[in-house]
Amino acid sequence: MKIAIVGGHFSPAFALMQKLKTSDEIIFLGRKYTFEKDRAFSFEYKTCIDEKIRFFEINTPRIHRNFDLFNFFSLPKFLQAKRKLR
Repeated sequence: MKIAIVGGHFSPAFALMQKLKTSDEIIFLGRKYTFEKDRAFSFEYKTCIDEKIRFFEINTPRIHRNFDLFNFFSLPKFLQAKRKLR
């Protein structure tokens, strides 16, 4: 069985992946880079590569809770990322 775990809080997700690793195929969906414009690999990406867990990058912008100008500019990036997942 394949199990997909989506990014967020990585510590509990990683603990779950360690438990399930023996019997199922685990894939993790998360951010490959720490920040949008930065090229430093994220902790979750490095850990998944080290543990030989399949990693799929989700390249979506951050959405702010309060409506502000950043959300307006993030909307096209969000729609583009949604199309990639189909």
